[in-house]
Amino acid sequence: MVKKNLLTKALDKLVQPDSDLTAQELSQAASDSGSTLIQDLPRGQFVKITGVISSATTRPQKSVPAYEIEIYDGSGTINAIWLGRAQVVGVVPGGYIEVQGRITFLSSNPTIYNPYYTLLRRDDE
Repeated sequence: MVKKNLLTKALDKLVQPDSDLTAQELSQAASDSGSTLIQDLPRGQFVKITGVISSATTRPQKSVPAYEIEIYDGSGTINAIWLGRAQVVGVVPGGYIEVQGRITFLSSNPTIYNPYYTLLRRDDE
């Protein structure tokens, strides 16, 4: 393994794509808040996830509405679905959120149904 000196590390950080830096910052913020990183989710466990809402969709699900969001924490994505709701006030794309609930995997995608949630404010806002 080759050790990098401080100058090499600094140059590596300067040439990293913005998306990589954003992912690292999100992952670090999630870890610092005590959240489980999406890439490390244990099946069936009650977890706390913190990240950015990347998309939101209202869809009918067997005549019952469902509001579904995708959360990105820098390590991966997870779906949060509220059954029986056409919307959840304040839960919109671009927002920063913490959700808590039991993890299941829907078509191999990590999912939390009817999570507890807290809308958060990012430090850089």
